[in-house]
Amino acid sequence: MEKINQAMDFCEIQRFTTQEIKLIEEYCEVMAPLAESLDFLQGEDGMLMGYLLPTLYALEKKMTILEQKNLQFCSPLVKTIKNSLKKRFSSVWNKKELIIASCLIPRFKLVWLEGCIGCNYFTAEAWLKTLFESVDESNNSENSESDYASEDFFCLPVAKKKSKKSSCMEEIELYLKSNCQDLSLLHTHPAVLKIFLEYNTPIPSSAPVERLFSTGSNVMTVIRNKLSDSLFEKLVLLKQNKMSV
Repeated sequence: MEKINQAMDFCEIQRFTTQEIKLIEEYCEVMAPLAESLDFLQGEDGMLMGYLLPTLYALEKKMTILEQKNLQFCSPLVKTIKNSLKKRFSSVWNKKELIIASCLIPRFKLVWLEGCIGCNYFTAEAWLKTLFESVDESNNSENSESDYASEDFFCLPVAKKKSKKSSCMEEIELYLKSNCQDLSLLHTHPAVLKIFLEYNTPIPSSAPVERLFSTGSNVMTVIRNKLSDSLFEKLVLLKQNKMSV
């Protein structure tokens, strides 16, 4: 506020009153978690699909804490944000793919679901185990066919294999029990890594394309969908030349 007061004094404008300063402080306090969440989810480096639900869950918890504070001016704003989040994102908590994607990020696993109203901890655990059971059954089926063909070729007697715990199920259980929160953990569990890549590959953002190809942010709209190849190439070159000058 000191810099704001200096600027207002320089412009010969009346300074904010105590109540106005209090309003600004409360507004910044309430909007900060929302702004931080938006910046994080719009990140271009290291963003994964599984970050969406934990971010929404954390944002909702922060709003709940703010709602319990004795805010003088911004209590209605907190309630509006909470209601808007519920209205906009209530359906995503029913999406099995997003929950699995979040649980396959080592930082979260199943821990973030403890106390989460949107999804049950045990439901997510069951989904993960069912997923890896199906993967293991597929692998065992392929291996069995290959082994049978080999034994049949050499006219060997078919040996009875002892039932043992599936390797994929062992991997997911070891992964969930591990205390490591770094993505490098996935490299020690190849089966988990494979499913992680399948569920955590987000849809590419159009923002970098917008910044490269258009100053008016219209490339991804109907307005610019009839550009010829030659004109498109010229626009790209002109845009790049302008940036380098």
